[in-house]
Amino acid sequence: MWVVATHLAAGAQGTQTQTVVKAVWQSHGATTFTVYLVSQLHHRPAFLPRIRAAEKHSPPPFALTKPPVFDAFSREDRELFLICNRSLSPEHLNDLTEEAVDWLTEKAHGDPSAFADDVLRDKVDELVFREVFGVERRERYQHLFTHLYR
Repeated sequence: MWVVATHLAAGAQGTQTQTVVKAVWQSHGATTFTVYLVSQLHHRPAFLPRIRAAEKHSPPPFALTKPPVFDAFSREDRELFLICNRSLSPEHLNDLTEEAVDWLTEKAHGDPSAFADDVLRDKVDELVFREVFGVERRERYQHLFTHLYR
């Protein structure tokens, strides 16, 4: 199963209409396309590039500057984490991403552009981490997520 999210812009006599197209391909089923108007969404989806307050343009997608937290896991735990992360449904992963955006936006006093994409990725990974690992493994790696709470 694959998920693709694309941001499209089309100009018509000086006006722009922005839509978000989400496609879910399933290996043994029909492809599902969902089209959203950004203006109808309650907030900017996490999968769209975000414009930072200090920047005049969006950063290039996937231009993350630091490695993911799970790189510090043991080999066995990293493999477990990645297998479980990849097995999440697209809907559940989107829900976790939205939860992370909401949490980080609240922590940033309502400014969704105040946190870096690295931090968003780490918060989503933390939510997956809490679902995947039991208490003993969580205690072993909890210190890797402390930067999210400063």
